[in-house]
Amino acid sequence: MSIITKYYQGIYNQIQSEIEFINEIFGHNGLKGEGNEAAIRELIRKFIPKRYGVSTGILIDKNGNQSKQCDIIIYDNHNYPEIFTLSNVHLFPVDLVYAVIEVKTTLNITQAKLAIDNIKAANNLDYIKDSFRVNPVEPIEKISDDTILWQNKKTSPPLGLVFAYQSSTNNFNTVTNWFKFKNKEEQLQYPSHIFCLDHGFILTQPKDKPFAVHCPLIKGETYYTKDELHVITKNKRDWAENLGIYYPISKFNKEEILIDQSKILLNFIMILTQLLQNKYISPKIDFRKEYLTDDLKTFFTINEGRIEIWRE
Repeated sequence: MSIITKYYQGIYNQIQSEIEFINEIFGHNGLKGEGNEAAIRELIRKFIPKRYGVSTGILIDKNGNQSKQCDIIIYDNHNYPEIFTLSNVHLFPVDLVYAVIEVKTTLNITQAKLAIDNIKAANNLDYIKDSFRVNPVEPIEKISDDTILWQNKKTSPPLGLVFAYQSSTNNFNTVTNWFKFKNKEEQLQYPSHIFCLDHGFILTQPKDKPFAVHCPLIKGETYYTKDELHVITKNKRDWAENLGIYYPISKFNKEEILIDQSKILLNFIMILTQLLQNKYISPKIDFRKEYLTDDLKTFFTINEGRIEIWRE
């Protein structure tokens, strides 16, 4: 086991202990959910680059439309107007938001639909359509006299992801089916990645159907299956013990496989970071012009002794 594997296994164990503590002391599902959201929010804050802010709240657009409450919002930490944080409810201009993440303690078909609806609400906001130049990242040996030293990028809706601590089923195919879409238009409003700590992760784009990626516990050149180790039942699902650590068992097609949750957690952080780095926020947005309503942009002036209305 490499030092990176041990490191993320330790992080997962730490998070799992915190989640079990939260779930034990809070009987109310809402309080459990809030504690679980806070735990993964803090994990993201620790590991992604510091130019990204991590919070929770509601997205708004220039027309005053709003999203539903978002569990995790990742935004441009350098240019976010602090005026939107002056109340208990934090508002985030959609044009400064990189991603929204829906967090589920236990993912089931109902929670999957809620996550999809929340991400759709964020995607449907009227973001400012803009294009701008950025410097490309190219290997230095490929730069020549003909190299274009900038690229054109366009604004886009926030990325949408789902993170689940566990699911209500041990069948990964069932979880994948919860995120099936009917057509290309619906697909574009779905979460692009769904991470489930007791199975693996699911990609919905750019595939023509959800694509499941298992994260099994590896032994040499193969993986552990349910029949090879001691199995116990906890929280209505089977777990298998290996070297003092219990791993959830996931059914994939006809096999029951041990899942390496630290591998899923590592992939979640690494994929999220890569997705954030590939999304661009326009540097040209004028919030005074775009986000102030007409009544806030209306002033009065005196002209030759008469009061006149003046608008920008």
